[in-house]
Formats: sequence, structure tokens, C-alpha cells
Amino acid sequence: MTAALPRWAQLALHTVGIKPESDPLRVIGYAFCLNFCTLTSLYIIQPLRDELAASEGGIESLPWLFMASLLVMLGANRIMARVAHNRSPARVALLAFRSFITALIAFKAALWLARGHAAVTSSLAIVFFLWSGSFTLLSMSLDWSLISLSFTSVQSTQFFGLIAAGGTLGQIFGSFLTLQLIEWTGTTALLLVAAGFLVGSLHCIRALGQTLAFHPTLPHAGTAVDGPAPTGNTTSKHPPLWRSLQAVAHSPLLVGICVHVMLFTFTASTLYFRKQQILLDSISEGDSRTGFRATLNGLIGIMTFFLQLFGTRRITAKFGMSVALCVVPLMSITGFAVLWQWPQLSTISMLVFLRKVLGFALDKPSRESLFTRVAPSERLMVKNLIDTVIFRVGDALGASVYLLQVPHHTTPAASPASAQPNELAMATPGPAIPLEAIAIAASCCWLGVCWYLGFLWRRDHARAAQHHPM
Repeated sequence: MTAALPRWAQLALHTVGIKPESDPLRVIGYAFCLNFCTLTSLYIIQPLRDELAASEGGIESLPWLFMASLLVMLGANRIMARVAHNRSPARVALLAFRSFITALIAFKAALWLARGHAAVTSSLAIVFFLWSGSFTLLSMSLDWSLISLSFTSVQSTQFFGLIAAGGTLGQIFGSFLTLQLIEWTGTTALLLVAAGFLVGSLHCIRALGQTLAFHPTLPHAGTAVDGPAPTGNTTSKHPPLWRSLQAVAHSPLLVGICVHVMLFTFTASTLYFRKQQILLDSISEGDSRTGFRATLNGLIGIMTFFLQLFGTRRITAKFGMSVALCVVPLMSITGFAVLWQWPQLSTISMLVFLRKVLGFALDKPSRESLFTRVAPSERLMVKNLIDTVIFRVGDALGASVYLLQVPHHTTPAASPASAQPNELAMATPGPAIPLEAIAIAASCCWLGVCWYLGFLWRRDHARAAQHHPM
């Protein structure tokens, strides 16, 4: 492999921590490209989803949409469990991504036919918001399930930051493409562009599936990518969701990951509602808000890409898993405290920027590495449960807390941009417990959970070193 690569390519690979002579270069490349294609599609869709939900449904409808997303995700998880029965992980991913492409084309056709019909467009916006939320979580869960099955626990700490950089590059490219095309094609035409990138994801899934099928250390060895999964515990009378919950309940590591994900999404949803509120107050024109979101996503992507490429592996290696996991909750505590005092667009934009950069560069690769400690036979369904249902439970809790605060906020019947923020704040008394204070308390609990997960990681590796000394 080394001899086939030019000198500059070998130097570039060594710069990001890859040894071409010994590391699985082809698998890393396909995993990188899979993340790139999927995230490009997601970040083309995301600004459209947010704008449709805020403009057609209204800011007051967002908490209810978040709670409805949990019910949709429970149904999607049940369908996914049935699809995954006796099928290989790659086959499940192929079927799911084909359905995603079909749905995007169908939404484009429906929105085009509904032009001029406000009620139909509003209903489609709600359906699209709910569908896109499930699509985002399912696609990323399936991607990382395949990726985690293709690497060992040690390799995950070395390469997952680089692989995640492929997704960040997709985030940058998707945001840039949205800004360039929105003036020419309009927002809804971007759905077809997003579907095109998912076709690229299909090719990468098939390639990773072939690698996974013949991996000598995995239970799927020798299983064709389009064939059934190897037989296992398929005789249980319990439904797949119940079996996944049982697996989680018997593992302190998985319980910790569940609480971690729940607190992460709880604080993220709190930040999301605040951002939508402040953005509607600050920018009145819909396309301008879409452009602002795409610009912010692009800046986040650029910073995250370089940190993932050159910092994630080094930070994790030098400071350990505990520090990598604890950085985001520590920053969230500080950020929400600042936002509490200065609730402005610049403040919340900086908090979103820092939280997403550090989340994608440190928290996400570290969390995915934790799943390599889970048995391969259980990983697909358990990871799907945590990445989808548990994720949405955190969103629903955040939405519930926000709804409890709504009576204390002023929601003008007309345009919120027509009134000054200070006038709105003085119109009614503030909430008994500000959202930022609740988010700070949740972030403190989250910090403790992250430290505990780091402790479990160190303990497991110490035990592995005792049983398999060098």
C-alpha cells in the first residue's frame, strides 16, 4: 500500500495520524466519504427544515413538534427493528437510505404541487419537520453503527476524529452549496440536491458492508452484504425494543451513555428554542434567516474540520476520554450563564458555535468510541435505540420545560420583529426559573455523567491490558 502512494500522500496521511503501511486505509476512506455524503445532505435540508417550521408553524409550535418527534421516532424505531430482523447491518442501511431518497423526491413534488395553498403548505411543513428529524437521527445512527463495527476499540480513538471530519467537511460543503443555490433554485429544489448526495452514501455503505462481511474478528464474517444476518438470539418472544432496553439496563456503560445523550439533547433543545426566538426577533425576512443559519453552519464546520483533523486524536491521547467528554458540559455551564445575562443574537450565536464545534470535534467521536465496548451482536439495535428514541426523549423533556415557561413570555400576535426586545421583556414578568438556569443545572449533572463514563472507559482498558498484556 505504501509503495503505491506518492510521497506527498504518505506525508499527508502521517500528518493526520494514519500509517499507510499498517492502518486500514480503504476502510477509513469509505467511512470518511460516507460521513461526507450524509452530512452534506443533512445540512442542505436543515436550514429549510428550520425555516419551514418557524415560518409556517410559528415559534410557539416548535415545542409541540419536538414532543411529536418522540412519538414519530418510537414508530420509526419499531419499523427499524422489524427491518433489521435477520438482516445484516449494511443491508438495513441500504434499505433505509433508499427510503430516504424516495421520501425527499416525494416531498419536493408535494411542495411544488401545493404552491399557492397555504394550509396544505403549512401541513407539509409540519410533516417535513417530523420526518427530517427522524431521518437525521436514523441516518447518522446507521452510519456510525457500520463504522463502529469496522474498527477495534483502540482504532476508534485513533481514527474516529478523522472520520468525523468527513462529516464536518460535508457540513461545510452543504452549507456553502445552500448559500450558492438558494438564490437560483429556491429552497425546495435543494431537496433533490440532498437526495443526490444520499446516492453517494449508498455506494459507501455497500463498500463498508463488503469490508464488514469479511472482517475476521466480527460475527458477520462471511455474510454477504445483501444477505441475512447470522443467526443469533432470534427466538425471544419479547419485541426488539424491549430486548434493547434490557441490554441497556444490564450495562452501566449503556445506562451512562443514555443519560449522557438525554442531558445533551435536553440542553441542546433549550438552546434551540432560545435561538429560534432571538432569531425571529432579530431578522424579519425568511430567506435572510435561512442564509444566516447556513452561514453559521458553515463557520462551525470550518472550525470543527480543522480541530477534528489535527486536534481530536491528540487531545484524546494526551488528556484521556474523561477530558474529551467533559469539555462540552463545562463550556455549556459557562455559555448558558453568559446567555442568561446577555440574551442577544451575537451571544447565542457564539454559544451555538462553540458548543457545536466542541461537540462534533470531541464529544461525538468520544461517544462513538464508547460503543466499541458493546458486543457487536447487540450494537446495531442498542445504538439505534440510544441515538433515536433516547435522543428524542431528551428533546421532549426540553420541549416540556420550555412549554412550562411559555405563559411567562410574551408572544405577539403579529410579527415579533415589529416590537423591540426590551419592550417585549417588560410586557410580562419573566419566568419563575429561567430556562438558562435549568440548562445550567442540567449541564452540571451532565458533567458528572461524563466523568463517570471516562472512569468506566479507563477501567475497561485497564482490565483488557491485564488479560492481554503486551
